[in-house]
Amino acid sequence: MGEIVTFGDLITFSAGTNMTRLSADIPDDSIYTLEDFDRDLSSLNQEYLEVDTSITKGKSVISVAGDVVISMTRNQAGIVSPESNGKYLNSNFVKCEFDRSKLYPWYFCYLLNESGAISQQIKKLQQGTIGCINRLTISMIGSLEFELEDITKQKIIGDLYRNMLIREHLSIKQMEDMRKYTLELIKKVDNN
Repeated sequence: MGEIVTFGDLITFSAGTNMTRLSADIPDDSIYTLEDFDRDLSSLNQEYLEVDTSITKGKSVISVAGDVVISMTRNQAGIVSPESNGKYLNSNFVKCEFDRSKLYPWYFCYLLNESGAISQQIKKLQQGTIGCINRLTISMIGSLEFELEDITKQKIIGDLYRNMLIREHLSIKQMEDMRKYTLELIKKVDNN
């Protein structure tokens, strides 16, 4: 059994930039979105660039492939893929920096996204909040406790979780493609 720690013991959190503080000349496709987050969460391409923790443009938080980010609107963690490299993180996202020899990124994603023990703590923290507002704060995330497993076990769990997300995404894509193909076939047969 590992020691009980909090995310705040291991992680430095950097909140994204408020959109009103970003320069007006920044194109929309340079802003990290929930669509980017969803794509990154199940991305097959997890080839990471050398993570440069000093990369910033002005005072804005920039995503780098391999960064761990949390969607504050969904209370989910994901890892930035190369397709999202260099995008500005807005205030709906938080960048997480930690020693990867102590905490495996995909294990962290599993803990925050799926762990029953973490989920129970989140529910307790959200008691008394207004019904539809279930956003966590950085301090809430930092206070979440978990058992720090050995890094080998973290990698096994994290990689299994990542592979599950990829398979789930591919299954959904396959169903969507089959639906599209079937509808096209029906339209050809029903050519009235």
